[in-house]
Amino acid sequence: MTATSAPLIEHISADESQYGIKRPSPGVNYYTRFMGLSNHLNKEVHPKVNAGSTAAETVWLTDHGPDHIATVIGRIHDLAFQSGAYVVSPYEAYILAVAAHMHDIGNVYGREEHERRVRDILFGLDDTLIGDDNIEKRMICDIAMAHGGKIGSDPNGTPDAIAMDTIGRMSHDRPIRKLAAILRLADELADDRTRSNKLDLEVLAENKSYRRQSEIHHVYAQRLHPPAIDHQTRTIQLTFELLMEHVVAKYYKRGKGRYLLDEIFERTLKTHREQIYCSRFMSPDILLDRVAVEILVCTPKYQEVRARLDYTLEQAYPVYICKIADAVPSLHGVSGHGLAGTIDEIMEARYDGSPVDLNPILSTAEYES
Repeated sequence: MTATSAPLIEHISADESQYGIKRPSPGVNYYTRFMGLSNHLNKEVHPKVNAGSTAAETVWLTDHGPDHIATVIGRIHDLAFQSGAYVVSPYEAYILAVAAHMHDIGNVYGREEHERRVRDILFGLDDTLIGDDNIEKRMICDIAMAHGGKIGSDPNGTPDAIAMDTIGRMSHDRPIRKLAAILRLADELADDRTRSNKLDLEVLAENKSYRRQSEIHHVYAQRLHPPAIDHQTRTIQLTFELLMEHVVAKYYKRGKGRYLLDEIFERTLKTHREQIYCSRFMSPDILLDRVAVEILVCTPKYQEVRARLDYTLEQAYPVYICKIADAVPSLHGVSGHGLAGTIDEIMEARYDGSPVDLNPILSTAEYES
């Protein structure tokens, strides 16, 4: 699936009579406009985004090109399509699709505050590509820019969420904030195995500077299946498949080594916080309550699943929790170090046809962090 063939894109040309938000310019073919804009950006701009960021900083980013845009648009579809219908109008689908194209485009100037460079690029586009409605352009920019900002606490436990309430501070009404929340959560759920490949790891292996900054982001993405969204149970499902090598190794992140399990704990907790934050603006059209996580440890070549660790992050207060055990008490004391010290014995034990449940093993053991 490409960004121009996704169901959400086809929805742009659908009948809008049943929706409250209509096209502001009935004479404009927004589907044709989007196709032209998408083709231009995919050819002339997106291929340069990763290169621009790499040139500005010592980092090898996961994919920010056309494939990532297609994944984000696919996640928007997963969030906004329920019971055979969209909860966004055809015009809102157009706004979301353009904002998806724009949300990471500022990385071409470097990673630092890349969200703020969206306006420079979008307003620099020719009117034949984006139209001459400057109010609409500003709306798209604001939606795209709102995908940035941390929700949670800094490493010292000091809440910084108020300062980073990017959607709540938007000077727009509720429908536009809903679109910003959909894009933001869709982007959070687009960091799966489609975003990194074997060549990325080969580049990191050859370049120590890139590896020390970026390695774990690529390993994390490659081990994550495309997330699933179940609207009936209001659940986001995240499934990871690991080999023993992923369990026992440490990978670089900002110059320091850490176990992949600890990164998974941190990142899934971030997804949980984003889901809570975005639900504030998506409700009642999109209702999500929990993030269910499944970590599978497999034999070589992923032939068998030999061990598993499951946990669920439920919507609760306080939202701004720092550690996975604050949200899932059964994970108290569970760490990458602990799993690395245990997994060899587990994988070599007699296999009875069902994976070993790691939850009770790890949660009752004492390990150094």
